Amino acid sequence: KDRTNDQGVQLLYGVACCGIGRNEDATASLGCVTAFGAIRPAARLVIGDPQDPDTAFREWKEIASGLTANPDDLSLRRKRAALLDRNGGGKFAIADAEACLKKQPDDVEAKHLLAAALSQAGQLERGLELFKELAASPTMTDEARIDHTVALVRASKVEEALDQLGRVDGILS
Repeated sequence: KDRTNDQGVQLLYGVACCGIGRNEDATASLGCVTAFGAIRPAARLVIGDPQDPDTAFREWKEIASGLTANPDDLSLRRKRAALLDRNGGGKFAIADAEACLKKQPDDVEAKHLLAAALSQAGQLERGLELFKELAASPTMTDEARIDHTVALVRASKVEEALDQLGRVDGILS
């Protein structure tokens, strides 16, 4: 309670709340951050892209306030799932990615997000099933192939991982 005026604490608390779906708390906390540039660099760097923490802050704030207003906004849930997945929060990205895929079952990007999040969260079999479906698609992106490769390595399927990696445009040449 004695640190509630500390903007670094508010920033980290707000991002954490947004990541676990406590959007109202996240909106309130992130709204208290009025001097982002004055916050200690260590706190600013852990919220997302270390090359551009200002953009990461704006994204978290937009997601929190948007989902407070409309918790079913699939574009914001997709955005949050992607941010969480990129930053090691795969287990927290699963619910958002599942919601997106449930509403749009043919959405390749949502399927990729869910597969990557599941794999990152240790649910390798479910993640690999989705990656297998994606691999059958001619629209599978190189990013999805790389995530698939990582999941296969996690599952100790090295030969399959090398095969999938070989399909990434220009990676082995």
